[in-house]
Amino acid sequence: MKNRMIRALKTVVKKLFKKDKIALTIQAVSNNEIKKINRKYLRKNRVTDVIAFPYNEEDHSGNYYLGDIVVSYDQAMLYSDRSDKSIMKEFLFLSIHGILHFAGYDDKNERQRQKMIKLQNHLLSLSSCFFSVILLLASCF
Repeated sequence: MKNRMIRALKTVVKKLFKKDKIALTIQAVSNNEIKKINRKYLRKNRVTDVIAFPYNEEDHSGNYYLGDIVVSYDQAMLYSDRSDKSIMKEFLFLSIHGILHFAGYDDKNERQRQKMIKLQNHLLSLSSCFFSVILLLASCF
């Protein structure tokens, strides 16, 4: 399952960035942990669903490091329970949100937020098509 998610996220990253060697980290944490991170680094004492820490730097060997994404798996599960999306799709959706921040998108006002959500859904549909094909192929074996 982990490899399938990585491949789906690679599809999204390749759509957004025109670099050959791209790296990023995505960490799944609890609500308690993301609240601590949010308080420590963003000075917001509340639970959130995703936090992105952009680096956008190229190292000496030509690898381009986008940054770190922290996703609350508790929030992803909550959103999954409230929608028709699987926990995996919710996690992908939140990860895509973080990746969009690396690409320069912001959600500080409602117009920006709606634009990001629309793009997240579009990219999720692209990565989900890829993800669904992998799941279909895996179920054949």
